[in-house]
Amino acid sequence: MSKEKILLYAFLGLMLTLSACQHHDTTDEENTYEGKEWVLSDQISNKKVKSICEDQYGQIWIGTFRGLNKYDSNKYYQYFCVHDSVGLPDNNISSVFRDSKNRLWITTANGICYYNEQGKFTRIPLTMQNKNFTQILEDKAGRMFFTTGYTFYQYDEKTNKLVVKLKQREKSPTFNLTCHIDDRDIIWIRTPQIITGYRSDTFQKVAEIKLSGHSQYSYLQDGHKLWLSGYDGMQIFDTRTRQLQVLPASLKSWSLPHDMVNIVHPYGKNGILLNTTKHGLWLLDNHHKLVHQSDKNFPFDLGNMQVSQIFTDSKGNLWLGSEEDGVKTIYRYQDMFNSNLALQRSVGKQAVLAIVPDHTNHLWIATKKDGIYVYDLENKQIKKIPKVYQNSNDDKKNIITNLYVDARNYIWLADAENVAKCKYENGELRVVDSYPIFMPMEFAQDKQGNMWVSTAGVDIYLISHQDGTMTKKQLFPSTFTFIPSIICLNNGNLLVSAFYKPILEIDGKTKVIREFKVNPTDWKKCIKRSVYIPTKTLQDSKGNIWFGTVTNGLLKYDANTHRMQPIPGLSCSDISSIEEDKNGNLWVSTMYGLNKLDIKAHKITSYKEADGIGGFQFYDRASCKLKDGTLIFGGTHGLTIFNPQNVTTNQPINLLFENLKVHNNLVQAKEKGNIEESMEHSPHIHLGYKENSFSISFSAIDYSDYKRIHYFYQLEGFDKSWVDAGSNTEAYYSNLPAGCYTFKVKIVGNDNNHTIAEKSIKVSIAPEPWNAWWAWCLYILLATGAGYAYIRFKQRINMEKEMARKAEVEKEQEQRINKMNMSFFANISHEFRTPLTMISGPVEQLCESTDINKHNKQLLNIINRSVNRMLKLVNQLLDFNKLENDTLRLHVKLCDIVTEMQRIIDLFIVNAEEKGITLNCHGLEGSYLIWLDVDKLEKIINNLMSNAMKFTPRGGKIDVTLDSEIDKKGMQWVKITVADTGKGIPEKELDNIFKRYYQLNNQSASTINWGTGIGLYYARSLALLHHGKLFANNRKDCQGAVFTLALPTHEEIYSDAEKRNLEEEQKMELSAKKDSMIANKIEQEDGSDNRPKVLIVDDDTEVVHYLRTLLATDYHVIYRFDAESALKAIREEEPSLILSDVVMPGLSGYELCKAIKQDIQLCHIPVILVTAKTTPENQVEGLNSGADAYVTKPFTPKVLLAMINSLLTNREKAKTILNNATQTDKSVEEVLSPQDKAFMDELYKIMEQELANSELDVNKATELMHISRTKLYYKVKGLTGENPSVFFKTYKLNRAAALIVEGKYNISEIAYMTGFNTLSHFSTSFKKQFGCSPSEYSKKKY
Repeated sequence: MSKEKILLYAFLGLMLTLSACQHHDTTDEENTYEGKEWVLSDQISNKKVKSICEDQYGQIWIGTFRGLNKYDSNKYYQYFCVHDSVGLPDNNISSVFRDSKNRLWITTANGICYYNEQGKFTRIPLTMQNKNFTQILEDKAGRMFFTTGYTFYQYDEKTNKLVVKLKQREKSPTFNLTCHIDDRDIIWIRTPQIITGYRSDTFQKVAEIKLSGHSQYSYLQDGHKLWLSGYDGMQIFDTRTRQLQVLPASLKSWSLPHDMVNIVHPYGKNGILLNTTKHGLWLLDNHHKLVHQSDKNFPFDLGNMQVSQIFTDSKGNLWLGSEEDGVKTIYRYQDMFNSNLALQRSVGKQAVLAIVPDHTNHLWIATKKDGIYVYDLENKQIKKIPKVYQNSNDDKKNIITNLYVDARNYIWLADAENVAKCKYENGELRVVDSYPIFMPMEFAQDKQGNMWVSTAGVDIYLISHQDGTMTKKQLFPSTFTFIPSIICLNNGNLLVSAFYKPILEIDGKTKVIREFKVNPTDWKKCIKRSVYIPTKTLQDSKGNIWFGTVTNGLLKYDANTHRMQPIPGLSCSDISSIEEDKNGNLWVSTMYGLNKLDIKAHKITSYKEADGIGGFQFYDRASCKLKDGTLIFGGTHGLTIFNPQNVTTNQPINLLFENLKVHNNLVQAKEKGNIEESMEHSPHIHLGYKENSFSISFSAIDYSDYKRIHYFYQLEGFDKSWVDAGSNTEAYYSNLPAGCYTFKVKIVGNDNNHTIAEKSIKVSIAPEPWNAWWAWCLYILLATGAGYAYIRFKQRINMEKEMARKAEVEKEQEQRINKMNMSFFANISHEFRTPLTMISGPVEQLCESTDINKHNKQLLNIINRSVNRMLKLVNQLLDFNKLENDTLRLHVKLCDIVTEMQRIIDLFIVNAEEKGITLNCHGLEGSYLIWLDVDKLEKIINNLMSNAMKFTPRGGKIDVTLDSEIDKKGMQWVKITVADTGKGIPEKELDNIFKRYYQLNNQSASTINWGTGIGLYYARSLALLHHGKLFANNRKDCQGAVFTLALPTHEEIYSDAEKRNLEEEQKMELSAKKDSMIANKIEQEDGSDNRPKVLIVDDDTEVVHYLRTLLATDYHVIYRFDAESALKAIREEEPSLILSDVVMPGLSGYELCKAIKQDIQLCHIPVILVTAKTTPENQVEGLNSGADAYVTKPFTPKVLLAMINSLLTNREKAKTILNNATQTDKSVEEVLSPQDKAFMDELYKIMEQELANSELDVNKATELMHISRTKLYYKVKGLTGENPSVFFKTYKLNRAAALIVEGKYNISEIAYMTGFNTLSHFSTSFKKQFGCSPSEYSKKKY
């Protein structure tokens, strides 16, 4: 069989395996059957309600005559009996019960089941004939009990069966039987005439009580209070004392003919709801009064509903079941803010403008529509007050805008034009007095009993409590404003707040008005929007003052710190009214909601219309507090009445996942299915690769009349942001790629942005089979063979790379060591230059001396040449270091290579003769001009000649040949060969000898030497730098080695940077000769103290001694060994010139030079830097520091002497020019530095300004130039050679001579103009200066 067929069959087999192992999808057929177990609907399955229960998630389960219903606040999930062995045993539900394990038990007319974690019903197998169970109970130990009409069963968890525990043994068993388990785990079984008690663990009888009446119903309250009812009345049996309790009087006298109580249920804190079979629902309130459902004081509106079931959920909502009307919910939030339902119903949905209680338990209410109401708080009666007085508008209604009750119980009314003082007696409101006040806004009473009335203007009115007279007070200038707030403070003063005005305080006794002090910074922080518009002011029990405003919210003035701050977090920044409850908390009504400010917890809770406050828009200052702590707020909706003690914090809302649909088919939980638990448990959802289109439904358990829930969802890993679902409770996704996701849902309020609840569930979509983990394992297995070979191949490659890397590391290490060695050699070589200078200088002088005989002179010449050679070797080592660092540069010029070769070879003639070696030169006749770097050539030939001398034995010969040739490309080369007669070089070592640190021992064995062997490597590097070649070979005519150097001759080979400027070199040579000539002409007397003073600065005593010896003949030499002492000596000794080394301890020569040139007293002194630093960069740095010259060691004494002489001669020229000048003209600028020129410019300017001043002296000049006397003296003396007084006089005489030449003035005028007091003194001085009198000078021609 061919390889192609084998591969084809293998591929087909793999595909069949993959298709067989595909994930099993959920089929439509599987979902179809289970989907029939429940139906989603907007209404309950049957109106006959038989049981109500709440599960652990807050969902309400309602058992009816036909089916079981789960209500999630949005939809009803209707469950039915659809199969004989699974699901509900029957549609007739008798009871629903949640046990301590959060299992939901359901009893039906045909058996028992419980709702399991997979969202299905698990039946309990029953064998008894009567399967109609009516009650479910649980004791504290978690034991479950069930009852039929006459049998009591216990559930066995292990066997999943019911066990009979009790059975009626009466001759005539009754079906009228109810059971209860009290707080001591005693089971009480009630029959019409007997109550029997049994222990729940042993079923031992502990009590049996015979009843006097005939009971039909029982209810256990608070774990021990057993209510019994029948047609002959009610009884209360205490299971703890096992005695009958005394009934409340209202129940004793309560007579319901042919009727009985069939439901007892707690309501509120101390109330009891009593439902009768014929007379409806009653409330036994906390005062033991009975209120019928039709009474207006009944706590909720029930209509004509006949109640059959009552249930209170975990949030306090009351669920009422009926046999005909289904379910009605009385929401807990409606009770919190409806503590006086009768009063609210009486006032109705009309705007309430003002509320105030009087001292006789009446509540006065001002409405916008119907005028004034008075409500009796004791007998709960309300009365409408007819019109009490007539105003100018002749309104038929009492449009009262404000109410107030003073300390004497007078009722004060305010409308648009008047304020009325009234008395309420015998059910009538009588006007006692009336005051014409336009647009009154607020009332206040001070501690003297006087009434204060603020208005919608600049005025405030005071009404005396003694005689009733009214006084008008203008608080502000006549501008637009209004005063909505005035209160009496605890200290007896009155606080007044007005629009766009400062807060005022009125002294309660003196009536003096002053501004209420508020920190300006605090005020700016509080009033951020618009202007200050007050609405309500309140001083709390701690003395703090609270200001309600429009747009700027609530402000607090702290009584202790006297600082004001804004209070953020309210539902609205437009404050209407403020009240304080008994706990010190503040209740703030606004234009959008009611807020509780918890002072201790620093927490704000907002209540909106959806929380039961009746509305959301409240009126300014429409609020009050009753004696029992009840708070009342008025608004556009009417009244909001509540006791803060009964108001609980908004309870959390549960958020649940409900259903999962795949391809629009409902998925049920099952083992190894898409979900293994019901969606309420938020299970991990596992989907196959073909099930990537699905939907998830969710719901917030919020039982409210108002739809305040807003949904957002997001699938993490797919959705980039939250999706706004509004009120939609289902999310759809299709064609999702494989992967793991997290589906999240959150709910927010419609009127708030904060998150109320959030929940998430994991979703995993499996990859395609060919992309699954096991498929990848197969792929990996198949690829392992090829991969293994590849890995082995890579390992070999990596080993080779590692070896190469190690070699590279070793090479880098070698280079680092080489670099360190070269740096060390370079530093040592640098230090060699100083002693070489000490040798070179004296030897050169001795060679020129006439006292030395000819023989000694030859020896001295040999020494001199050897010193120069050694210096060249030092330079070679330094150049090698530059070469390694790529800083060595080529400098070529047009020169005669024959002459240079002869000069180089001459150095080796004496050594060759001493060793008995014959040195033959060929082609070194005549001349041959080429472009050449002589220094590089010399170093190459020296290396080659040194090797030849080393390896040539005594009696041998060395042949040096110079020739030229033209290569194949037409380029001309000069070839220089050096051939010895040593042992030669092995053929395999011909290339190695040019490697760095490679050395041949006796030209036979090769070794690596870390200290020597750089000569040939260096020579070849120099040849390559010269664009040439250097290679080795063996002689053909005899034994020995041949080294050949080839250099190009064409000028085009070299760049402009490599060519040396000959004109500059010639200029330097001519300048040096000229300086020598000038130096020879300077005559100095031996031993004279007037010789120029030269300061030597060097830390090397040998150098100092040599320079002293060199200069002592012509100069007065002083010396110092460091820069610091040198600076001091310069100021004391006033040297004419300074010679300084660069490298010294402490300050360097560069820094010393900078210090001198930056000092105005010293900057004119010439400085020569004498150093071993030879690079162009060092020279540039020295000249930039201000040095006048830069001399490298070793130096030529003649050159140094000529340079010193030239600088001093130039200084003398400058002095002469300055003594004859009257300004810094071009001739002066050429001899002065910029600093000295600036100094002389200023001095000339001052002398010109003081030309006529005969008293111009050093003191006057120092004052005008702002310079010390010493500095001026040294500076003028140094630049001109004269002291300042003489220089001033010379300047005046020079100016006088110039004025005489001009001819504009006579001699006397000129004498006066130049500061001479007498003509005779002027003439004498002038003649002394110029050698003739002023008159004779004027006759000369210029």
